[in-house]
Amino acid sequence: MSMLTHVKQAWRLMLANKLFSAIYVSGTALAIATTTLFAVIYYVKIAPMYPETNRSDTYYFKTVQWSNPARGMTIQSRLGYDLVKDHLYNLKTATHVSATYAMWDPQIYVTHPETRRDIKIETRMTDPAYFEIYPYRFIEGAAFTDEDLSSGRRVAVITDDVARRLYGTDKGLIGKPVTINHREFTIVGVIEPGSSLLQDSYAEVIIPYTTQSGYDDQRTQFIGQLVVTMTAPDGDALREEIAEIARKRNSSQDEYEVSFFDFPKSHFATAVNPDKVEQDVSWQAIVRQNLLVLLVLLLVPALNLSGLISSRMEMRSAEIGVRRSFGATRPGLLGQVLWENLVLTVIGGLVGLIIVWLSLWVTGGSLLTLMNQDVSSSATSAALTSGILFAPAIFIIVFIFCFILNVLSALIPAWLSIRKQITTCLK
Repeated sequence: MSMLTHVKQAWRLMLANKLFSAIYVSGTALAIATTTLFAVIYYVKIAPMYPETNRSDTYYFKTVQWSNPARGMTIQSRLGYDLVKDHLYNLKTATHVSATYAMWDPQIYVTHPETRRDIKIETRMTDPAYFEIYPYRFIEGAAFTDEDLSSGRRVAVITDDVARRLYGTDKGLIGKPVTINHREFTIVGVIEPGSSLLQDSYAEVIIPYTTQSGYDDQRTQFIGQLVVTMTAPDGDALREEIAEIARKRNSSQDEYEVSFFDFPKSHFATAVNPDKVEQDVSWQAIVRQNLLVLLVLLLVPALNLSGLISSRMEMRSAEIGVRRSFGATRPGLLGQVLWENLVLTVIGGLVGLIIVWLSLWVTGGSLLTLMNQDVSSSATSAALTSGILFAPAIFIIVFIFCFILNVLSALIPAWLSIRKQITTCLK
């Protein structure tokens, strides 16, 4: 039989056994929905997606430790401006290095030009290399320049949503003013926003960090208010070059000691184990870490569906006996049964995918923050982008889960029923 013939026959059997089909599809849909949600959470955390398309080569450097063992004094904080300017910007093993001024819980607002109403926004104070690491799509204009950064010029790149909220349009705004915390900036670019779930890159307004007072304040050498994101083809070489900075500093005097731990951390390591410092995390390590959860999500529903299929195969025993007496082979019958259940499983999978979409839409995407400690659970509509909801990888993942669930639930009961003797089936 051709694949189309199998599908048509499976569809007729489904319509002829509506109760069984409804129970099977419902059970499959719930299993696929929970498993797909689990997969989508990890997809958002680790898969390349706009604008974080360089995740495989991205590394984060956020913490420095400064200590005096003799006095029992230890300070852990963000990076100092001198460390960034004199050392990190000059790394040979890094492709791009971007620094961000990371204030604690900043309250930043833009002021509507007509109503003078303040609107709270997510702002990133960074440098031009940020747009190289996170290649935002510009609707018009361009990123600010190194000259803008060095001179502290008040320029801003804003998202199209902020542009429409302020001016009612996202076109023709280059050179227009935008008031940020009661200081006037000039718009130099308008970009398409990313998802608010991507906290390493998400921003509604992006400005040079040199426009903010205190960006170069340092409590002591290497300790300040900056964090650094970088891209590099070789993470080990990058870590070794950065570790050499600490070794040279510590060998020059004995009183104070600086430590970078094992920073910079790869994006994978940060996403999977945000509270731990690990050298490398592979896809294989992620699968091993979550294999038990995946097995529970798939195996338990498969056992329930297997019992349902076993009962149905008993009811079809006479049909199988007649078909075998007319020359149907066991592999042929087994393949047909698997095809029949695969059709039901795929339908259940699509229903499950719709359930996931509806759940994400109703909750505003907050379900995707369940396994991400760095993202607030109060997600907004900016969390759900087409890259998350309609990514081809998600459809592939759903189909793979459907296939695994079909094999686990249908193979054993179908084989046990088909291997019976013809006379036993016809009784």
